Amino acid sequence: MKDLLKIRSWMIYAFIFSLALFVSCEKDESKETPEQIATKEKLIGDWKLISSKVDGIFIGIEDFSYLKESFANFSPDNTYNVTYKKISNGSTSTSTLSGTYTVIGLNSVAFFNSISEINW
Repeated sequence: MKDLLKIRSWMIYAFIFSLALFVSCEKDESKETPEQIATKEKLIGDWKLISSKVDGIFIGIEDFSYLKESFANFSPDNTYNVTYKKISNGSTSTSTLSGTYTVIGLNSVAFFNSISEINW
């Protein structure tokens, strides 16, 4: 049961990781580049999870089924909210993660200390 909960926890993180390609770096106070502006324009809005990978391997349909109802919203003020279903002790609940994101470059965004890939 603990292993199943660990897998499900990783799937939640995989959802977050699947949203964008993240590169860890310090926030740069300089002016945004054209690539950063273009990426942010595409990123802003609502997103729905359609697939998820962990370590390059797609999450199976059984494990992914409750995560497919997850979604994220990226705002122009560099904040995000990720709402997802979580299974614990046989019951399902909805949780939300919030924070800030940083556009690193073309199709590259950092948030939640994670690395993911944006598929437009």
